Amino acid sequence: MIEFAGHGASSVVSPAGRRRRALADSHAQSSTHTRKHLTHTFMGGASSKEVKQGTAVTGRYCKRVPLPPGVIGQQMSGGMRPGAKFRSFVPTLLEDFLGTQKGGAELYAEFKREVSEDCGGENIKGWQSAAIQQKVTKFQPRFNEIGLRVTYNMVMWQQWVSNGQHGGHMQTMYKYWMTYAEMSVPVVTLQADAYDPQQDYSKAGGIVTAAGTPLTGEVGHLVQPESYDPVGEWTLDVDSQSNPSASLKEGSMRISHATSPAGDADKHLRVVGSAKFPVLCFNRTIAWDESLERSSTNVFVGSTQGSMGAGETTIELALTSPTALTVTSASRHGTYRMRYNKVVCHQLNSQEQ
Repeated sequence: MIEFAGHGASSVVSPAGRRRRALADSHAQSSTHTRKHLTHTFMGGASSKEVKQGTAVTGRYCKRVPLPPGVIGQQMSGGMRPGAKFRSFVPTLLEDFLGTQKGGAELYAEFKREVSEDCGGENIKGWQSAAIQQKVTKFQPRFNEIGLRVTYNMVMWQQWVSNGQHGGHMQTMYKYWMTYAEMSVPVVTLQADAYDPQQDYSKAGGIVTAAGTPLTGEVGHLVQPESYDPVGEWTLDVDSQSNPSASLKEGSMRISHATSPAGDADKHLRVVGSAKFPVLCFNRTIAWDESLERSSTNVFVGSTQGSMGAGETTIELALTSPTALTVTSASRHGTYRMRYNKVVCHQLNSQEQ
């Protein structure tokens, strides 16, 4: 047991309690500055100050990921030979905490050195996630001794990158970070973006798709208290289309829950629809029957081989209200956005004649 003075009286605190106090105090000292930065960082990634402190990181879609009390984040640079930057960077909150733990700084330095040397940090191809996960597993028993749970996080998604008048291409994007959490933090809190060694990230089905910068801005607004129900009939708002020169004349679609091997139908949608596309003096009817997967609250994503020679097309459906959704698609022809409105069925009261 360790004694320390507080508010004029001495208290007896266990080593675990002292560790929680150290983490809580570190977060409290930085909370005022963090609140000042929320406004201009919400639509983008974490601010440089937040990353330096360890109170937030930049994750999927280059969006800010705030970390709860008791959790410190360490952003990891990607690209070629990222090990040097990983070894040289220590979040200030983590540095402060490790300074209160006997042998903590030495353990952390050894961990970072082995991750850098053995897990792709010195390699031109960059990080090797499976090796990093193994290294975390190896060191976790020793981190337990100082009251920290280490989690390796890796997210990837496909994003349309425009090449101007020459079209563009789909590019796979990555973000990496570590979290160091006190043992009292529920494990489920740390699993949202945790690397899963059982998942085959080389397969397209394991990659979340996004339709690029315009859509990322739309997703940033979707902070709703509840999920909206996408199931039902929807009709195209013709005037909402982002590209008048390539607009559809009319369109409709039916959305229903799709079955999946895991049985989580609420996470998968089947979208069946059709639309009329003007070609010279004629109208061509196009139809689709696609499956989309939930990527976050009120947002579903998927990809398909587009019609009319569009090649691979990335699709994202974002519900902006109970009766409106925005569809964004990206292909080599460009990025297009349009709004659909839900068809509301007004049923007659059974007592009316």
